Amino acid sequence: MRGFYVIIISLFILVLAACGTASQGQGGASANGSATNQGAPTAKSTASKEDKNIKLIVTSSNFHDELLPVLKAEVEKSGFQLEAKAIEDGIIANKEVLEKNYDFVINMHEIALKEYNKENKTDLREAFTTIFAPIGVYSHKYKSLADLPNGATISIPDDDRNGGRALFILQDAGLLKFKEGLSVNGAKPKDIIENPKNFKFKEVNYKLLLRALDDVDAGLLYSSQRDAAKFTLKDALAVESPKTKGFWIVAAARPELLNTSKAEALKKAYYSQTVKDFFIKKFGKDDVSFAW
Repeated sequence: MRGFYVIIISLFILVLAACGTASQGQGGASANGSATNQGAPTAKSTASKEDKNIKLIVTSSNFHDELLPVLKAEVEKSGFQLEAKAIEDGIIANKEVLEKNYDFVINMHEIALKEYNKENKTDLREAFTTIFAPIGVYSHKYKSLADLPNGATISIPDDDRNGGRALFILQDAGLLKFKEGLSVNGAKPKDIIENPKNFKFKEVNYKLLLRALDDVDAGLLYSSQRDAAKFTLKDALAVESPKTKGFWIVAAARPELLNTSKAEALKKAYYSQTVKDFFIKKFGKDDVSFAW
């Protein structure tokens, strides 16, 4: 009889031990006192939360710095959060995306993106096209291209990607001619083969174009500079056509982010009527073209 009780007690102890082990496996405290997995987010739920956070970096050109609060509100309508930053240096902005500190960058036109990748052996890709804000030739002294005197000095950007744009505007107006087959990208004054009015060209840093306009007969201005000078597009002596290939601003990203839910959410937000209304208010109804 005594042996029987010993067996019963031993079985009871084994059952209690088994229950304790099961309890630990289902989220109780472990033997060393550390927390177990009960109630903790799974790897899948953590990844899902991270996927809802879009990181965007822009430059202040074309009012994209001012656009960010508007864009953030639109992104949130799709269940995403937008973490955005505006800086002045486009090269740094590109590096931030390449180094995976940000997902997308908006600061370049199509040609600039291709040239950047070529020069730096990088692989930023176009996620979607945004807007085209035409550059133009403006003057404080003259009202039309026909008024420009012989030997007039015209200021243009000193970088290869954009200097040719001003020159091609003048070629389209019949005031210059380049050798056949020359691309607008990289065209320089030395490439001109016909210049009947003997225009002179002053190449300056793009940030100084507005200031340079005071010292020349006419000069190229970007849309934001035009706005700062209180010009409208109608004041331009000549304007770049929206049909000009390669100069639409793009949103760029690393290849692995293309066609993802993040890219689609950002594109949907950017292509909203609210964003379109923002740009129309900033540029004027007829002074900006949209990809959507």
